[in-house]
Amino acid sequence: MNRIAASLLTVLALSLSAGKAMASETDNILVDAALLPARSVGLVSGLALGTPVAIVRKSIERAQSFTNSIASAGGNKDNIAEVITAGAIGVPAGILVGTADGIYYGAKNAIVNCVDHPFTAESFSLKELE
Repeated sequence: MNRIAASLLTVLALSLSAGKAMASETDNILVDAALLPARSVGLVSGLALGTPVAIVRKSIERAQSFTNSIASAGGNKDNIAEVITAGAIGVPAGILVGTADGIYYGAKNAIVNCVDHPFTAESFSLKELE
């Protein structure tokens, strides 16, 4: 399984760097070839570190959002009893949806930033996720 995942990541990194090399005629193909290992490691580290960061950030954001919207639907979101009751539904739902969002945004940030900006805050999902 690990060999298949590593092969897919290598093919993805190669296709991203090949598309980048073909996009601009002034880039040196040798420079792109020399940067391929760094870009590949940047992609893998972005996926390994950035995806869990994005999952935690999106889960917290969604749990707060769902809890507040459920409490508001109840009528009074300033009432602590309604917020606690809404949290019983909002927190698990927020964690579930936030996990799916985090996987998407973490992988997206790692893939988009691995060519031009590997090992940056954007690659590790530390800046804006959308």
